[in-house]
Amino acid sequence: MSTAEPELQRLLKLSLAGRNHPGYTTYAGLPAFNHDTVLTTLSTNRTSAKRLHREALVLGVVSPPASTSRDRKPMRVQFIYPDRIAEALKAGQSDD
Repeated sequence: MSTAEPELQRLLKLSLAGRNHPGYTTYAGLPAFNHDTVLTTLSTNRTSAKRLHREALVLGVVSPPASTSRDRKPMRVQFIYPDRIAEALKAGQSDD
């Protein structure tokens, strides 16, 4: 995902927003984000967002989405790993 550094930066910013972000939730007692929020953070174009999401999964900077419910409303959530994002960004800089 070396060409997607802006997307990684946006994911990192999202992960640091934490509880202040409307897409924030908890899953199994751990901080997580609504899957649609993660996709929108990657790109406003749904097709591009899904492609970038697959790349982020391969890099290990996000977890696969998990299904849950809040107030009887089904939703998908996932974890973002800021330390892995920082490592990926650092590795991308050394490739130049």
